[in-house]
Amino acid sequence: MMDAAAVETADLKATIPAETTKLLANGFWENITPTVAELEKQLAEISQSQQLVLTELAAQGTVLQDDPAFQEVVETMSQLPVYHQKLLSIRKDMLAIVDKTGKMKKRVQKLEIKREKVDQKNALDREKEIKWEESLLAKPSGELVMDPLKGPALS
Repeated sequence: MMDAAAVETADLKATIPAETTKLLANGFWENITPTVAELEKQLAEISQSQQLVLTELAAQGTVLQDDPAFQEVVETMSQLPVYHQKLLSIRKDMLAIVDKTGKMKKRVQKLEIKREKVDQKNALDREKEIKWEESLLAKPSGELVMDPLKGPALS
């Protein structure tokens, strides 16, 4: 059994004369040849231009590599990850400090309130003690007033 595509190809070969196929191929080749030649020429020019650019870039690269300022830039750029890590560490430390100072401020407020309460309690205790001591002091009676140098006297 023959394949359907093989049968179709065989039918086409049988219907198109060999001379017609040759003429079509030659005509196609003649039409394409100038375009292909022009493309090859353009491709050669582009390749040559590319080689010039590559040569120029290599020369500039050598000049840049020899330049001390460029070397300094390269060295600085290589240090960027280290600097970045240092900045991240500093930022982390600063956030920790902010957190600790916030906690310390709260503690200071609590201690101030506690201290105020203690001071108030101490002041009340002193007042009570003074009143208690005053209540313990003897009060002179109105009839007899004693002068320590002269002795008892009537009022």
